[in-house]
Amino acid sequence: MSLAVILITAAGLLAKSFIRLQQVDIGIETRHLLTSHIAIPVDRYRTQADIVRFYRELLLRARSIPGVEEVALSPTVPPQSRRIRLAVTSDGGSPGGVSVEPDTTVVPISPNLLHLFKVPLIGGRYFSDSDGKDNRHVGIISARAAQVFFGGTNAIGKHLKIEGDSSDVEIVGVVRDVLYGNRTDQIGPTVYVPFEQYPYWGNFILIKTQESPAAIFRPLQNAIANVDPEIPIGELRSVDDRIADSVALPRFRFLLLGLLGLAAALLTFIGIYGTITHYIAQRRTELAIRAALGSSPGNLNLLLFRSIASAASVGIMAGLLGAVAISRMMVGMLFNTAPLDLEVLLFGSVFIFFLIALAVTLSARSVHDINPAELLRN
Repeated sequence: MSLAVILITAAGLLAKSFIRLQQVDIGIETRHLLTSHIAIPVDRYRTQADIVRFYRELLLRARSIPGVEEVALSPTVPPQSRRIRLAVTSDGGSPGGVSVEPDTTVVPISPNLLHLFKVPLIGGRYFSDSDGKDNRHVGIISARAAQVFFGGTNAIGKHLKIEGDSSDVEIVGVVRDVLYGNRTDQIGPTVYVPFEQYPYWGNFILIKTQESPAAIFRPLQNAIANVDPEIPIGELRSVDDRIADSVALPRFRFLLLGLLGLAAALLTFIGIYGTITHYIAQRRTELAIRAALGSSPGNLNLLLFRSIASAASVGIMAGLLGAVAISRMMVGMLFNTAPLDLEVLLFGSVFIFFLIALAVTLSARSVHDINPAELLRN
Protein backbone atom coordinates (compact mmCIF):
# COMPACT_ATOMS: atom_id res chain seq x y z
CA MET A 1 0.00 0.00 0.00
CA SER A 2 2.84 2.37 0.84
CA LEU A 3 4.49 1.57 -2.51
CA ALA A 4 1.23 2.28 -4.31
CA VAL A 5 1.01 5.73 -2.68
CA ILE A 6 4.61 6.49 -3.64
CA LEU A 7 4.21 5.40 -7.27
CA ILE A 8 0.84 7.11 -7.72
CA THR A 9 2.22 10.34 -6.27
CA ALA A 10 5.33 10.19 -8.49
CA ALA A 11 3.20 9.47 -11.56
CA GLY A 12 0.88 12.35 -10.62
CA LEU A 13 3.79 14.78 -10.37
CA LEU A 14 5.13 13.69 -13.76
CA ALA A 15 1.64 13.87 -15.28
CA LYS A 16 1.16 17.43 -14.02
CA SER A 17 4.64 18.40 -15.24
CA PHE A 18 4.02 16.77 -18.64
CA ILE A 19 0.71 18.60 -19.11
CA ARG A 20 2.35 21.93 -18.33
CA LEU A 21 5.24 21.08 -20.65
CA GLN A 22 2.82 20.46 -23.49
CA GLN A 23 1.09 23.75 -22.77
CA VAL A 24 4.28 25.69 -23.51
CA ASP A 25 3.62 27.89 -26.53
CA ILE A 26 6.27 27.22 -29.18
CA GLY A 27 5.13 30.26 -31.10
CA ILE A 28 4.29 28.77 -34.51
CA GLU A 29 1.23 27.43 -36.34
CA THR A 30 1.79 23.78 -37.29
CA ARG A 31 -1.49 22.57 -38.81
CA HIS A 32 -1.19 20.89 -42.22
CA LEU A 33 2.59 21.26 -42.28
CA LEU A 34 4.88 18.47 -43.45
CA THR A 35 8.65 18.53 -43.29
CA SER A 36 11.62 16.54 -44.51
CA HIS A 37 15.35 17.10 -44.05
CA ILE A 38 17.51 17.45 -47.12
CA ALA A 39 21.31 17.62 -47.04
CA ILE A 40 23.46 18.29 -50.08
CA PRO A 41 27.12 17.18 -50.23
CA VAL A 42 29.71 19.82 -49.47
CA ASP A 43 32.17 18.43 -52.02
CA ARG A 44 29.76 18.99 -54.92
CA TYR A 45 28.20 22.22 -53.71
CA ARG A 46 31.25 24.21 -52.80
CA THR A 47 30.05 27.78 -53.30
CA GLN A 48 27.12 29.71 -51.89
CA ALA A 49 25.82 30.20 -55.42
CA ASP A 50 25.69 26.41 -55.92
CA ILE A 51 23.74 25.92 -52.68
CA VAL A 52 21.28 28.70 -53.50
CA ARG A 53 20.78 27.39 -57.02
CA PHE A 54 19.90 23.90 -55.80
CA TYR A 55 17.38 24.96 -53.16
CA ARG A 56 15.85 27.65 -55.35
CA GLU A 57 15.17 25.08 -58.07
CA LEU A 58 13.85 22.58 -55.49
CA LEU A 59 11.40 25.09 -54.00
CA LEU A 60 10.16 25.96 -57.48
CA ARG A 61 9.50 22.30 -58.34
CA ALA A 62 7.98 21.51 -54.92
CA ARG A 63 5.46 24.33 -55.28
CA SER A 64 4.19 22.75 -58.51
CA ILE A 65 3.27 19.45 -56.77
CA PRO A 66 -0.53 18.98 -56.83
CA GLY A 67 -2.07 19.65 -53.43
CA VAL A 68 0.87 21.75 -52.18
CA GLU A 69 -0.21 25.21 -51.03
CA GLU A 70 3.10 26.69 -49.90
CA VAL A 71 6.75 25.63 -49.50
CA ALA A 72 9.45 27.10 -47.28
CA LEU A 73 12.99 26.38 -46.15
CA SER A 74 14.76 26.42 -42.77
CA PRO A 75 17.79 24.64 -41.28
CA THR A 76 15.84 23.92 -38.10
CA VAL A 77 12.23 23.34 -37.06
CA PRO A 78 11.12 24.54 -33.62
CA PRO A 79 11.74 23.55 -30.93
CA GLN A 80 15.01 22.22 -32.36
CA SER A 81 17.81 24.75 -32.50
CA ARG A 82 21.02 25.56 -34.29
CA ARG A 83 23.18 28.12 -32.52
CA ILE A 84 25.75 30.52 -33.98
CA ARG A 85 27.72 33.09 -32.01
CA LEU A 86 26.66 36.67 -32.55
CA ALA A 87 28.49 39.93 -31.97
CA VAL A 88 26.33 43.07 -31.91
CA THR A 89 27.48 46.48 -33.06
CA SER A 90 25.92 49.92 -33.27
CA ASP A 91 24.97 51.32 -36.70
CA GLY A 92 27.93 49.97 -38.63
CA GLY A 93 30.37 51.15 -36.02
CA SER A 94 32.93 49.22 -34.04
CA PRO A 95 31.98 46.09 -32.06
CA GLY A 96 30.67 46.65 -28.56
CA GLY A 97 28.16 49.33 -29.47
CA VAL A 98 25.33 47.68 -27.58
CA SER A 99 26.07 44.18 -26.27
CA VAL A 100 27.49 40.80 -27.14
CA GLU A 101 25.22 37.78 -26.88
CA PRO A 102 26.98 34.46 -27.70
CA ASP A 103 23.93 32.26 -27.13
CA THR A 104 21.76 33.51 -29.98
CA THR A 105 19.84 31.32 -32.42
CA VAL A 106 20.52 32.35 -36.01
CA VAL A 107 18.12 30.91 -38.58
CA PRO A 108 18.64 31.35 -42.35
CA ILE A 109 15.14 31.04 -43.86
CA SER A 110 13.26 31.40 -47.11
CA PRO A 111 11.36 34.71 -47.29
CA ASN A 112 7.94 33.10 -46.63
CA LEU A 113 8.80 30.93 -43.60
CA LEU A 114 7.58 33.33 -40.89
CA HIS A 115 4.37 33.83 -42.82
CA LEU A 116 3.99 30.05 -43.16
CA PHE A 117 4.49 29.64 -39.41
CA LYS A 118 2.09 32.55 -38.80
CA VAL A 119 4.60 34.30 -36.54
CA PRO A 120 3.09 37.76 -35.82
CA LEU A 121 5.01 40.81 -36.96
CA ILE A 122 5.54 43.33 -34.15
CA GLY A 123 7.26 45.99 -36.23
CA GLY A 124 8.87 46.51 -39.62
CA ARG A 125 8.38 43.95 -42.39
CA TYR A 126 8.87 40.31 -43.35
CA PHE A 127 11.51 39.23 -45.85
CA SER A 128 10.74 39.49 -49.56
CA ASP A 129 12.16 37.96 -52.72
CA SER A 130 14.18 41.14 -53.21
CA ASP A 131 16.33 40.26 -50.15
CA GLY A 132 18.75 38.26 -52.27
CA LYS A 133 22.44 37.55 -52.05
CA ASP A 134 23.42 40.63 -54.05
CA ASN A 135 21.41 43.07 -51.94
CA ARG A 136 22.14 44.57 -48.54
CA HIS A 137 22.16 42.06 -45.70
CA VAL A 138 18.97 42.25 -43.65
CA GLY A 139 17.60 40.46 -40.63
CA ILE A 140 14.46 40.02 -38.56
CA ILE A 141 14.84 39.62 -34.81
CA SER A 142 12.59 38.22 -32.11
CA ALA A 143 11.07 40.33 -29.35
CA ARG A 144 13.54 38.76 -26.91
CA ALA A 145 16.46 39.71 -29.16
CA ALA A 146 15.17 43.29 -29.37
CA GLN A 147 15.13 43.40 -25.58
CA VAL A 148 18.58 41.83 -25.17
CA PHE A 149 20.39 43.75 -27.90
CA PHE A 150 18.60 47.10 -27.86
CA GLY A 151 16.94 47.33 -24.47
CA GLY A 152 13.45 47.18 -25.91
CA THR A 153 13.89 50.35 -27.97
CA ASN A 154 12.88 50.51 -31.63
CA ALA A 155 15.28 48.11 -33.37
CA ILE A 156 14.22 48.83 -36.96
CA GLY A 157 17.13 50.24 -38.95
CA LYS A 158 19.75 49.22 -36.39
CA HIS A 159 22.55 46.79 -37.15
CA LEU A 160 23.94 43.47 -35.95
CA LYS A 161 27.14 41.76 -36.93
CA ILE A 162 27.22 37.97 -37.24
CA GLU A 163 30.56 36.43 -36.37
CA GLY A 164 32.45 35.35 -39.48
CA ASP A 165 30.58 37.80 -41.72
CA SER A 166 32.16 41.10 -42.68
CA SER A 167 28.81 42.69 -43.55
CA ASP A 168 26.47 44.30 -41.07
CA VAL A 169 22.91 42.99 -40.86
CA GLU A 170 20.27 45.71 -40.91
CA ILE A 171 17.19 44.96 -38.84
CA VAL A 172 14.06 45.29 -40.97
CA GLY A 173 11.53 43.54 -38.73
CA VAL A 174 10.70 42.36 -35.22
CA VAL A 175 8.52 39.30 -34.65
CA ARG A 176 7.03 37.41 -31.76
CA ASP A 177 9.31 34.98 -29.90
CA VAL A 178 9.59 31.39 -31.16
CA LEU A 179 11.00 28.60 -29.02
CA TYR A 180 14.24 27.10 -30.35
CA GLY A 181 15.51 24.64 -27.75
CA ASN A 182 14.10 22.66 -24.84
CA ARG A 183 10.64 23.58 -23.61
CA THR A 184 12.09 23.81 -20.12
CA ASP A 185 14.51 26.53 -21.21
CA GLN A 186 13.81 30.22 -21.23
CA ILE A 187 13.29 31.58 -24.74
CA GLY A 188 16.50 33.15 -25.98
CA PRO A 189 17.15 35.79 -28.65
CA THR A 190 16.65 34.75 -32.27
CA VAL A 191 17.86 36.35 -35.47
CA TYR A 192 16.37 35.38 -38.84
CA VAL A 193 18.36 36.06 -41.98
CA PRO A 194 17.50 35.40 -45.66
CA PHE A 195 18.64 31.98 -46.84
CA GLU A 196 20.12 33.34 -50.04
CA GLN A 197 22.37 35.67 -48.05
CA TYR A 198 23.42 32.95 -45.58
CA PRO A 199 22.98 29.62 -47.43
CA TYR A 200 23.36 26.35 -45.55
CA TRP A 201 23.89 22.80 -46.89
CA GLY A 202 21.35 20.99 -44.71
CA ASN A 203 17.77 22.27 -44.56
CA PHE A 204 14.25 21.21 -43.73
CA ILE A 205 11.77 21.72 -46.52
CA LEU A 206 8.37 22.66 -45.07
CA ILE A 207 5.24 21.96 -47.09
CA LYS A 208 1.75 23.22 -46.35
CA THR A 209 -0.80 20.77 -47.71
CA GLN A 210 -4.05 19.01 -46.89
CA GLU A 211 -2.57 15.78 -48.26
CA SER A 212 -1.00 12.99 -46.23
CA PRO A 213 2.79 12.45 -46.08
CA ALA A 214 2.36 9.28 -48.17
CA ALA A 215 0.66 11.25 -50.96
CA ILE A 216 3.37 13.92 -51.07
CA PHE A 217 6.48 11.77 -50.55
CA ARG A 218 6.83 10.33 -54.07
CA PRO A 219 6.21 13.64 -55.91
CA LEU A 220 8.69 15.38 -53.60
CA GLN A 221 11.24 12.63 -54.18
CA ASN A 222 10.81 13.12 -57.92
CA ALA A 223 11.21 16.89 -57.55
CA ILE A 224 14.53 16.40 -55.75
CA ALA A 225 15.68 13.84 -58.34
CA ASN A 226 14.92 16.28 -61.14
CA VAL A 227 17.27 18.79 -59.53
CA ASP A 228 19.94 16.28 -58.43
CA PRO A 229 19.25 12.52 -58.63
CA GLU A 230 21.99 11.75 -56.10
CA ILE A 231 20.37 13.70 -53.24
CA PRO A 232 18.39 11.46 -50.84
CA ILE A 233 15.19 12.62 -49.19
CA GLY A 234 14.68 12.30 -45.45
CA GLU A 235 11.58 10.97 -43.76
CA LEU A 236 8.52 13.09 -44.54
CA ARG A 237 6.60 13.75 -41.33
CA SER A 238 4.20 16.29 -39.94
CA VAL A 239 5.63 19.14 -37.91
CA ASP A 240 3.29 18.13 -35.09
CA ASP A 241 4.97 14.72 -34.93
CA ARG A 242 8.42 16.29 -34.75
CA ILE A 243 7.28 18.60 -31.98
CA ALA A 244 5.82 15.62 -30.12
CA ASP A 245 9.25 13.97 -30.30
CA SER A 246 10.66 16.85 -28.26
CA VAL A 247 8.73 15.62 -25.20
CA ALA A 248 9.31 11.91 -25.81
CA LEU A 249 11.45 11.41 -22.70
CA PRO A 250 9.05 13.17 -20.26
CA ARG A 251 6.18 11.22 -21.86
CA PHE A 252 8.05 7.93 -21.36
CA ARG A 253 8.76 8.72 -17.71
CA PHE A 254 5.14 9.60 -17.08
CA LEU A 255 3.79 6.48 -18.84
CA LEU A 256 6.29 4.18 -17.12
CA LEU A 257 5.55 5.45 -13.62
CA GLY A 258 1.85 5.62 -14.46
CA LEU A 259 1.80 1.94 -15.43
CA LEU A 260 3.78 1.00 -12.33
CA GLY A 261 1.38 3.07 -10.22
CA LEU A 262 -1.65 1.35 -11.77
CA ALA A 263 -0.06 -2.06 -11.21
CA ALA A 264 0.64 -1.19 -7.56
CA ALA A 265 -2.93 0.12 -7.19
CA LEU A 266 -4.33 -3.12 -8.65
CA LEU A 267 -2.25 -5.22 -6.28
CA THR A 268 -3.36 -2.99 -3.41
CA PHE A 269 -7.01 -3.46 -4.38
CA ILE A 270 -6.59 -7.24 -4.58
CA GLY A 271 -4.91 -7.27 -1.17
CA ILE A 272 -7.60 -5.10 0.41
CA TYR A 273 -10.36 -7.22 -1.14
CA GLY A 274 -8.78 -10.42 0.19
CA THR A 275 -8.30 -8.88 3.62
CA ILE A 276 -11.92 -7.76 3.83
CA THR A 277 -13.21 -11.13 2.63
CA HIS A 278 -11.18 -12.88 5.33
CA TYR A 279 -12.39 -10.34 7.90
CA ILE A 280 -16.02 -10.97 6.95
CA ALA A 281 -15.54 -14.75 7.19
CA GLN A 282 -14.14 -14.41 10.71
CA ARG A 283 -16.90 -12.05 11.92
CA ARG A 284 -19.79 -13.52 9.97
CA THR A 285 -21.82 -14.30 13.10
CA GLU A 286 -21.28 -10.82 14.57
CA LEU A 287 -22.33 -9.21 11.33
CA ALA A 288 -25.42 -11.42 11.17
CA ILE A 289 -26.40 -10.37 14.68
CA ARG A 290 -25.93 -6.71 13.77
CA ALA A 291 -28.09 -7.25 10.69
CA ALA A 292 -30.75 -9.00 12.83
CA LEU A 293 -30.75 -6.09 15.25
CA GLY A 294 -31.54 -3.70 12.41
CA SER A 295 -28.18 -2.53 11.03
CA SER A 296 -28.66 -1.38 7.44
CA PRO A 297 -26.33 -2.53 4.63
CA GLY A 298 -24.86 0.99 4.59
CA ASN A 299 -24.01 0.79 8.29
CA LEU A 300 -22.37 -2.60 7.83
CA ASN A 301 -20.30 -1.21 4.93
CA LEU A 302 -19.25 1.72 7.09
CA LEU A 303 -18.20 -0.65 9.86
CA LEU A 304 -16.05 -2.66 7.47
CA PHE A 305 -14.59 0.49 5.94
CA ARG A 306 -13.60 1.88 9.34
CA SER A 307 -11.99 -1.39 10.34
CA ILE A 308 -9.84 -1.51 7.18
CA ALA A 309 -9.20 2.23 6.86
CA SER A 310 -7.79 2.52 10.38
CA ALA A 311 -5.19 -0.11 9.57
CA ALA A 312 -4.62 1.27 6.04
CA SER A 313 -3.98 4.77 7.38
CA VAL A 314 -0.63 3.63 8.79
CA GLY A 315 0.43 2.37 5.35
CA ILE A 316 -0.83 5.52 3.65
CA MET A 317 1.09 7.76 6.07
CA ALA A 318 4.25 5.74 5.48
CA GLY A 319 3.61 6.03 1.74
CA LEU A 320 3.20 9.81 1.98
CA LEU A 321 6.51 10.12 3.83
CA GLY A 322 8.14 8.02 1.13
CA ALA A 323 6.47 10.10 -1.58
CA VAL A 324 7.82 13.31 -0.03
CA ALA A 325 11.34 11.86 -0.03
CA ILE A 326 11.04 10.57 -3.62
CA SER A 327 9.53 13.82 -4.93
CA ARG A 328 12.52 15.79 -3.69
CA MET A 329 14.71 13.55 -5.83
CA MET A 330 12.52 14.25 -8.88
CA VAL A 331 13.12 18.01 -9.01
CA GLY A 332 15.20 17.72 -12.18
CA MET A 333 12.37 15.86 -13.96
CA LEU A 334 9.63 18.36 -13.14
CA PHE A 335 8.61 21.47 -15.08
CA ASN A 336 6.73 24.27 -13.32
CA THR A 337 5.61 21.74 -10.72
CA ALA A 338 6.57 21.84 -7.04
CA PRO A 339 7.90 18.52 -5.70
CA LEU A 340 5.65 18.91 -2.66
CA ASP A 341 2.45 19.49 -4.62
CA LEU A 342 -0.40 19.20 -2.12
CA GLU A 343 -2.96 18.41 -4.81
CA VAL A 344 -0.96 15.41 -6.04
CA LEU A 345 -0.20 14.17 -2.52
CA LEU A 346 -3.87 14.47 -1.60
CA PHE A 347 -4.89 12.66 -4.79
CA GLY A 348 -2.67 9.67 -3.95
CA SER A 349 -4.21 9.30 -0.50
CA VAL A 350 -7.79 9.81 -1.69
CA PHE A 351 -7.26 7.28 -4.49
CA ILE A 352 -6.18 4.59 -2.00
CA PHE A 353 -9.20 5.30 0.21
CA PHE A 354 -11.37 5.04 -2.91
CA LEU A 355 -9.90 1.59 -3.57
CA ILE A 356 -10.70 0.60 0.02
CA ALA A 357 -14.30 1.81 -0.36
CA LEU A 358 -14.64 -0.07 -3.66
CA ALA A 359 -13.24 -3.27 -2.18
CA VAL A 360 -15.57 -2.97 0.84
CA THR A 361 -18.59 -2.41 -1.40
CA LEU A 362 -17.82 -5.45 -3.56
CA SER A 363 -16.89 -7.85 -0.78
CA ALA A 364 -19.70 -6.74 1.55
CA ARG A 365 -22.32 -8.09 -0.85
CA SER A 366 -21.86 -11.47 0.84
CA VAL A 367 -22.84 -9.89 4.17
CA HIS A 368 -26.06 -8.52 2.70
CA ASP A 369 -27.02 -12.05 1.57
CA ILE A 370 -26.76 -13.47 5.10
CA ASN A 371 -30.01 -14.76 6.62
CA PRO A 372 -29.55 -13.88 10.31
CA ALA A 373 -32.21 -16.33 11.56
CA GLU A 374 -30.78 -19.30 9.66
CA LEU A 375 -27.21 -18.46 10.69
CA LEU A 376 -28.14 -18.17 14.40
CA ARG A 377 -30.08 -21.49 14.30
CA ASN A 378 -26.97 -23.22 12.97
